[in-house]
Amino acid sequence: MKTTIKYSFINASYWMMFCAVYGFANFYMLQFGLISSQIGVILAVGNISAFFLQPLVASFADRTKKFSLNQIILAFLFVFLFVISVLGLLTTQKYIIGAMFAVLVAMLFILQPLINAISGCFESHNISINFGVARSMGSLFYAIASYGIGILINLFDPKIVLLTAAIFVGLLFFSTMFFKIPKTKLENELELASGFIRFFKDYPHFIGVAIGIACIFFFHTASNIYMFQILSQYGGTSADLGITLGLAAMLEVPTMFLFSKLNKHFHSATLFKISAFFFVLKSIILINADTVLLIQGQQIFQMFAFALFTPASVEYINQSVAPKDRVKGQALITTANTLGATLSTLIGGRMLTSYGVHSMLFVSSIVVSIGFLVLLLFIKDPLKRKGRKKL
Repeated sequence: MKTTIKYSFINASYWMMFCAVYGFANFYMLQFGLISSQIGVILAVGNISAFFLQPLVASFADRTKKFSLNQIILAFLFVFLFVISVLGLLTTQKYIIGAMFAVLVAMLFILQPLINAISGCFESHNISINFGVARSMGSLFYAIASYGIGILINLFDPKIVLLTAAIFVGLLFFSTMFFKIPKTKLENELELASGFIRFFKDYPHFIGVAIGIACIFFFHTASNIYMFQILSQYGGTSADLGITLGLAAMLEVPTMFLFSKLNKHFHSATLFKISAFFFVLKSIILINADTVLLIQGQQIFQMFAFALFTPASVEYINQSVAPKDRVKGQALITTANTLGATLSTLIGGRMLTSYGVHSMLFVSSIVVSIGFLVLLLFIKDPLKRKGRKKL
């Protein structure tokens, strides 16, 4: 329990940092004259950079005997804090701001698997740690940070985003520094790429699952990254943005916290499909919402969309493939997420600039609906084939 509490502090700090940097990236860059299409390219560059750098960092962490996982995370946080400091103190040039945000986004996503890998280090030494509880604390504090940052922007200046990000980086730095992580080898993700061909031969239906996940994340990313533009057309402010994002994160907490109990009564495949349906429902409500209150109201379905999707997709992989293929399966989810997010920032930003919010939401709604139908077609029920009596 003590280990889970300490790990919860790390998750809380990381997701507050994620909120400040990624959740408010679009808002911050808009204040310095960048337009939606340019912001989309900047965020896409950050995502793509992380996609290629993650395997290299994982491979280094796997091979090195000189540096511990703590030290690798701390090194990234030191660089992260340096970039934030330069961004906040030395520049108001929009293109330099954009380039630095691309660096921050890349580092943010490179850090994520390293943070997640901490739980695996403990489990490999048979030390009990509850990832679901720790991750739910990440969502809880994301909500608190989102609400607080939205209020602070109204009271002070957009650069308060960078100050809060720096504070959260500091919290994560000290949380990691004083958390003793057992030494273990991380998976060498460089070997995953060559293994994907065999993976798809063994599990051909996962091609469809990957496409479906990418479509789901197309909508999820667009509706979060460009939420300020969505709210602004109905008079929404930065405070409304903070409330809207915070509400979604807050509603994720109970579902993630109780997922293990849900999974005892329902197949992971069933929960996976249900979560995809609620993404479609969110998109339909969002495209028809014409007030800030309605936009915020649709976030209640986050409980059954993203909050259910994240643990259900992970559990589905674990139950659907052989143990030797589970890392490749989880990497497939990350790859599909990144693909969907990258296309979303590029296409969504361009559509916002050229055609407006409604057109962007309409296309996103079509894409997520296609994703839902694809998942219905390709998700198979591994537990049912094994004779387990679940719904």
